[in-house]
Amino acid sequence: MHSLFLENHPNLQVGYDSYRKRVVAKGISFAKLGVEECEQCMAFKLHEHSQPQENPDCDSCKIQLKHKRNYVSGRIHYKKDAEEDPDEGTTIYVAADMQKVIMLPSMPGVKSCVFVNRLVAYHETFAPLGDQYKKKHAKQVTSILWHEGISGRSAADVTSAFIKAISMMGEDAKDIVIWCDNCSAQNKNWTLFTSITRYINSNAGVLPKTVTFKYLETGHTFLSADSFHGLVENNMRRRKNVYNFHDFVTVVQTCGGAPKTVEMQYHDFVEWDKRVSGGKTVKIPYLKQIQEAQRIFFSNYYTMMTFLKSVTF
Repeated sequence: MHSLFLENHPNLQVGYDSYRKRVVAKGISFAKLGVEECEQCMAFKLHEHSQPQENPDCDSCKIQLKHKRNYVSGRIHYKKDAEEDPDEGTTIYVAADMQKVIMLPSMPGVKSCVFVNRLVAYHETFAPLGDQYKKKHAKQVTSILWHEGISGRSAADVTSAFIKAISMMGEDAKDIVIWCDNCSAQNKNWTLFTSITRYINSNAGVLPKTVTFKYLETGHTFLSADSFHGLVENNMRRRKNVYNFHDFVTVVQTCGGAPKTVEMQYHDFVEWDKRVSGGKTVKIPYLKQIQEAQRIFFSNYYTMMTFLKSVTF
């Protein structure tokens, strides 16, 4: 960055230390996105070939080349959606992710707290993408909160949290695009897909016409929701002691951006099922109960030209 600055401004003689101090003063971080390393990329570093070639001749290079193309393409499409203006059109773009489980009470430095029974709190975040935070009428972060005394974090529980958030966003948009990581237990399972399809076909108030899930490549899944989780963790450290679930809700509410917090109640959770069965050996007659949304479309790539596969109910 310092070299590029000198190239762009040849008339300015600025030393590296002075440049670094100004960068730090402006709050610009050089940290990598997220704290997790991609296991596949780490394994490839141990491979004999330093970089995969365009026409690899070994299986490891072929796998790594496909992996690289996927995460680069995924990040490009993510940034493209992040640049969409929320003031225009009827599509909402959000990133969804569950924060790592919170153990309450959280009292750092208090030894006796280690030996008491803990309450597990859950926090599912739906955050606007990237620069949409800065837009004039950008949507707020939506935080869905509950604890294990109400429900757990099974696929049906997470689906209930998604439907709660979608019901709130459906009032403002006809189409919702949700970016997620590749956690199949929470974000990529038949319980979630079929349940949301049934929900959209229902008459439960104002609903969106389509809900599109997009997934980043495994190991390269940093989302705007992760940034908000970082704010929550920093707020917890500043508060120091978080005694109960009510305190945790207050921590989330006082994070930057004035997030919209929703405390889930027991009646908000539904025991959603997969609605997927195996192949039948005996054919059944065609059912004429036609619904508005009969298909779930999916693609293994980010380009819409390959978005041709579907699952029919």
